Amino acid sequence: MSLTELTASMCSSCGHTTVYTHSRCPNCRGVGFVEVRFKEGRVLTYTILSATRPGFGRPLILAMVEFENAVRAVGQLDGAEPRTGSRVRVSHGQLSEKEGVISTGLKFVPAD
Repeated sequence: MSLTELTASMCSSCGHTTVYTHSRCPNCRGVGFVEVRFKEGRVLTYTILSATRPGFGRPLILAMVEFENAVRAVGQLDGAEPRTGSRVRVSHGQLSEKEGVISTGLKFVPAD
């Protein structure tokens, strides 16, 4: 798995795709899945948090991003003023640091 790709599961029977792993397809109840990967998507919506937990930067920008096949994921948006419709790339990096413990996870950065 690459840290610049989002891995999802696509049902072999109906094509329904989700970021989360399931034992059965939530759409058709099929049991076969194919791994698909996404690198870029578009910001559907975002929120700017000014009151955050200790260890998170302020402001914290969270974005819901839509990829091909209507796959959606939420992650931290870095490096750009948020704009609905803007293209972003999948990234991975530091989300927070508290008492010397660094948490990492899904991030999005501008595609341009």
